[in-house]
Amino acid sequence: MILVSAIGIVVGKYVGKRIPRVTLSYAAGALFLFFGVSKLYGALDAKYRAPWILILFALVLSAAVVYVLVKNQEKKKKRDSRYLLAAYKKVKYAETEEEKAQVAAEIERIGAEYFGENIPFVGDVLKHVERLHGVDPEIYDEIRKLWD
Repeated sequence: MILVSAIGIVVGKYVGKRIPRVTLSYAAGALFLFFGVSKLYGALDAKYRAPWILILFALVLSAAVVYVLVKNQEKKKKRDSRYLLAAYKKVKYAETEEEKAQVAAEIERIGAEYFGENIPFVGDVLKHVERLHGVDPEIYDEIRKLWD
């Protein structure tokens, strides 16, 4: 058990540098669910292993996972949109070009870290998925007011 944990830590240390944190979190969650469900299945009596019970369990688990992902995405969209609004305010009210460049560089650095641009394929996929989410409509209106 200790050896497996040590291997996991070493692999996580090296893989974590090459895979974006978001992707790593989703993979860890999926593995956690897989091992949890497999342990639960192994502990069930034979009478509870009927196909309809397993299908019902899979549907309920899937619905719960989708619900949590949607709620997390809504929170993330609000948080990221607020950050974007704050960055736009900093740029708009910056007094020098150096301040504007500093804010732009910070946004670019955070985006590159988050999207995993140092990993071409994974970065492209994550960028596409993030573009689908967009900006929170309420905060988008505030951003537009800044530039009008």
